Formats: sequence, structure tokens, C-alpha cells
Amino acid sequence: MKKTSIIFIFLLTSFIMPQISYCEDEIEYLSEQTAQKEIFGHPDIMTTTLEKYINIASKKQNSYTANWKISELAYYISEYYMFKHNIYLTEKYLTLGVKYAKKSTKINPNGIEGKYWLIANLALYSDIKGPSKMIAEVIIEAKKTMENISSLDKEMKYMNGGWGRYIGRFYISMPSPPQSFGDSKKGVAILEDVRKKYPTLTNINVLAQGYMVRGQLIKAKQLLNGNLNSITNIDTSSYINRRDISFTKTLLELTKKAIRLNKNAISISDILKIKYNYSLNLN
Repeated sequence: MKKTSIIFIFLLTSFIMPQISYCEDEIEYLSEQTAQKEIFGHPDIMTTTLEKYINIASKKQNSYTANWKISELAYYISEYYMFKHNIYLTEKYLTLGVKYAKKSTKINPNGIEGKYWLIANLALYSDIKGPSKMIAEVIIEAKKTMENISSLDKEMKYMNGGWGRYIGRFYISMPSPPQSFGDSKKGVAILEDVRKKYPTLTNINVLAQGYMVRGQLIKAKQLLNGNLNSITNIDTSSYINRRDISFTKTLLELTKKAIRLNKNAISISDILKIKYNYSLNLN
């Protein structure tokens, strides 16, 4: 009986162990592919890669990496379809992104990536719905997640100021108390710190939005002009860089128009309207 049990355990582990190893190897392979290959902006490649990660996550349900990678890809697919004005697919992939980000945070409560992509998906959701329509549960969850990640990544190294960029953006986007936790002055201070540490195109664009909301239009214009002047040193083969450059131009035109019309400030709703109701030139 004892000998039979040993043989059974040997046969069982012979089948199980290669499967686990395969999952880990495939995660590493896919991670390398997504890091080396420009897949963002290519929906077919993104969805194929997403399906592979979902397959891995179904076989190895405690894989933290597979789950947050699904959330990351879901975010970029959602953003792509948002620019194409396909709200159905945008919301479909955002829902998927939130689902797997939450799962990854349960697997690894101290993981920065899972929390970051949860915030990213929630923020994109709030953009689509608009600050006034953003349900209370989402606001509370986003704020709690941001406060939690700030203690894990104090220097905001992940995604070059990632969580700081999002919390600053939430502060400039949300209504002021008692309706919500909005505070544009506090938001701009955070975004200025993010830009100082990581002067990326994305961070400069978000800071410019903060200046626009606070009525510092000349400052926003100068900042955006500086962004455009730095394009010669930017890799324009990158989808993310092309997206950010296009948005810089869009924000700059919006700012110039507001200055010509002697506007005091530009509302966040006007910024979001011009961002997502206009097809950015990503070619």
C-alpha cells in the first residue's frame, strides 16, 4: 500500500510540476515580448497577448504577475477603443482590468504593480463617466488604493511617478468637499513634485491640466510649448510617446483659445471632452 502511494504521488507531481514551470516560463517569455516589442496601439496583438495571460491565470490562479499583466493590457486596450469612440469595448476591458487588478492585490497585498493598474483602470473609468457621475464606491476605492501604494513606493519610481501622477490628477479632477476630496492646489503641488522627479511627456501634460484648472493658463502654455520643443529627443516610434505628443498639441490649442477668449480657467470636463471626444492623431 505504501509503495502504491509513493508511485501515485510521483506520477501526480510528474504531471503537475511541468505545468507550473511552463506557466512561469511563459509569463517570463510574454513579459520579455511586451517589454521589447511595441504592442501598445495594436489591438490584435494586445488582445492575443491578453488572452495568453488569461489562460495562464486560469491554470495558475495564484500568479501575481499574470493577473496584474492582464490588468495592464486591459487598460491599454480600453484606452485604444476609447480613442476610437467604442464605449462598449472600452467599458468591457476596463471591467476586466479592474477585476484582475483586484485579484492581483489579494494575491500580493504589498505588490505595487497590481495597485497601480487598479488605480489606472479606475481613473480611466472616472474619465469616461465624468467626475460628477463617478460612483462613491469607486472614489473611495481609488483613494484608499492610492494612499496604500504611496507607503510602498515613496519615491514614485514605478511607471515614473505613476501613483503620484494619478493621485494628483484625482485631486484636480474631483469636486471639492463635502461632495468629494478634490483639492486643485494640493493636486498641482503633487504634480509639480512628480514632474520634478520624472519630467516625462505624460507627467508634463498632467501638470499642465492642473495649471489649466487653477487658471494659470500662461504657465500651462509655457509648459506645453516646452514639451513640444523637446520632441526632437523623443522616440516617436513609441505609441505612448505619439499619444502624449498628440495630446500636448491638443492641450496647447485649448489653452491658447482660452487665453484669446480671456477665460479665467479651463474646467476638467472641458479637458476630458477635448481629450476623449476627439480622435488623437496616433499615426
